[in-house]
Amino acid sequence: MVSVETLTTPVGRLCIIADGGGLKEIHIKRLPPINTIKSRYGKITEGYSHVVETVIAQLEKYFRGERVFFDGIPLNPEGTAFLKGVWAAMREIPYGEVRTYGELARKLETSPRAVGLACRMNPIPIVVPCHRVVAGDLSLYNYSGGLEIKRKLLELEGIKTAGGRIIIP
Repeated sequence: MVSVETLTTPVGRLCIIADGGGLKEIHIKRLPPINTIKSRYGKITEGYSHVVETVIAQLEKYFRGERVFFDGIPLNPEGTAFLKGVWAAMREIPYGEVRTYGELARKLETSPRAVGLACRMNPIPIVVPCHRVVAGDLSLYNYSGGLEIKRKLLELEGIKTAGGRIIIP
């Protein structure tokens, strides 16, 4: 059984999905049909769960420009041990900073392409900040929600961009 709620933000509507184990998914702009959610997770509960309330409260602060660490949110994404390891490493990237695919790959002893795949498969964007991962030349490169949203998220955190790249002060 899952809780589902939407939140309107400066980057569009978000769909937040959580179950008893924690936060499962956040969808940006492309909201999944209720029937798809039901077929994947079963029954949808009425009202907010504690997890959804916590996520919404922290996302609202984040979009007001407050430094948010998204702590105190139990996470329950579906993925392999490898994917979960990359997602955990992304959560260590501080607010207002970026890392390259190569930097994360070296830390995790894997390839930049494998890190990119994990970013693309991240079911919990923003909370698992794959938007903070950029190419080696500091270009924004790719984002499941689109490069414009990635740019907005980075700039919200005080990271300057121009021409699709990070500007180092």
